[in-house]
Amino acid sequence: MNRVIDLDEARGSIKVIRSEDFIKNAHKVGAHLSTLPLNSEQHNKLVELIVRQLVEAESTALRQGFDMGVKLGLYLGKEEINHEQ
Repeated sequence: MNRVIDLDEARGSIKVIRSEDFIKNAHKVGAHLSTLPLNSEQHNKLVELIVRQLVEAESTALRQGFDMGVKLGLYLGKEEINHEQ
């Protein structure tokens, strides 16, 4: 499993690095999935849905974190200007 994923390779180099705990838990999920009575098509569809959900969660968290960082930077910039006056 690749530990680094590109969220948008075409526009930049933002990468999400997955932790060791993430990797361990992904292996546990995979091991559990293999015990379920699913045919190959069902298994692949479930994995596809899990990956879609994961990528969406990572992308949303990145956007929210970036937005919070920008807002904090703007706020701190205003505070710095107010202290200089």
